[in-house]
Amino acid sequence: MFNYEKASYYCKHPCLFPPRIAVERYGRKGRGVKATSSIPIYDFICEYKGTLKRAEQIRDGVDESYCLFFRFDDKNWVIDATAERPAWGLGRLINHSRLRPNIKPKIVAVDGIPHVCFFALRNIPRGKELLYDYGDYKTELNWMSNS
Repeated sequence: MFNYEKASYYCKHPCLFPPRIAVERYGRKGRGVKATSSIPIYDFICEYKGTLKRAEQIRDGVDESYCLFFRFDDKNWVIDATAERPAWGLGRLINHSRLRPNIKPKIVAVDGIPHVCFFALRNIPRGKELLYDYGDYKTELNWMSNS
């Protein structure tokens, strides 16, 4: 199944992994991420990096466009990737698709700290856009249910 060992190792040593993904422009939806080489099913792709915070630390009025909310160890967490920092990689630019996701986020604990890592749901050919289901179907975000 999913290669958690590889993901855990990556989280500790990110510079040892050559990138297999790159930024691409996708018309009106803007930037996204594509595979630069084929990626086998269940393989680790990248981590969603940013500032790890408890969810209650996010203030009202903060742009949550690049915030990934999740639950780990009975607590609500958020990875805030609002600032664009090269060291954080490309995970923050992966686009949404409820209907045709080809990757899946999974929580990988490394030394007790949660990391959100993406894994291939199927074999992904070179040049294919990477997509995952954001899982947020608020009425003001209803565009997501049709993508």
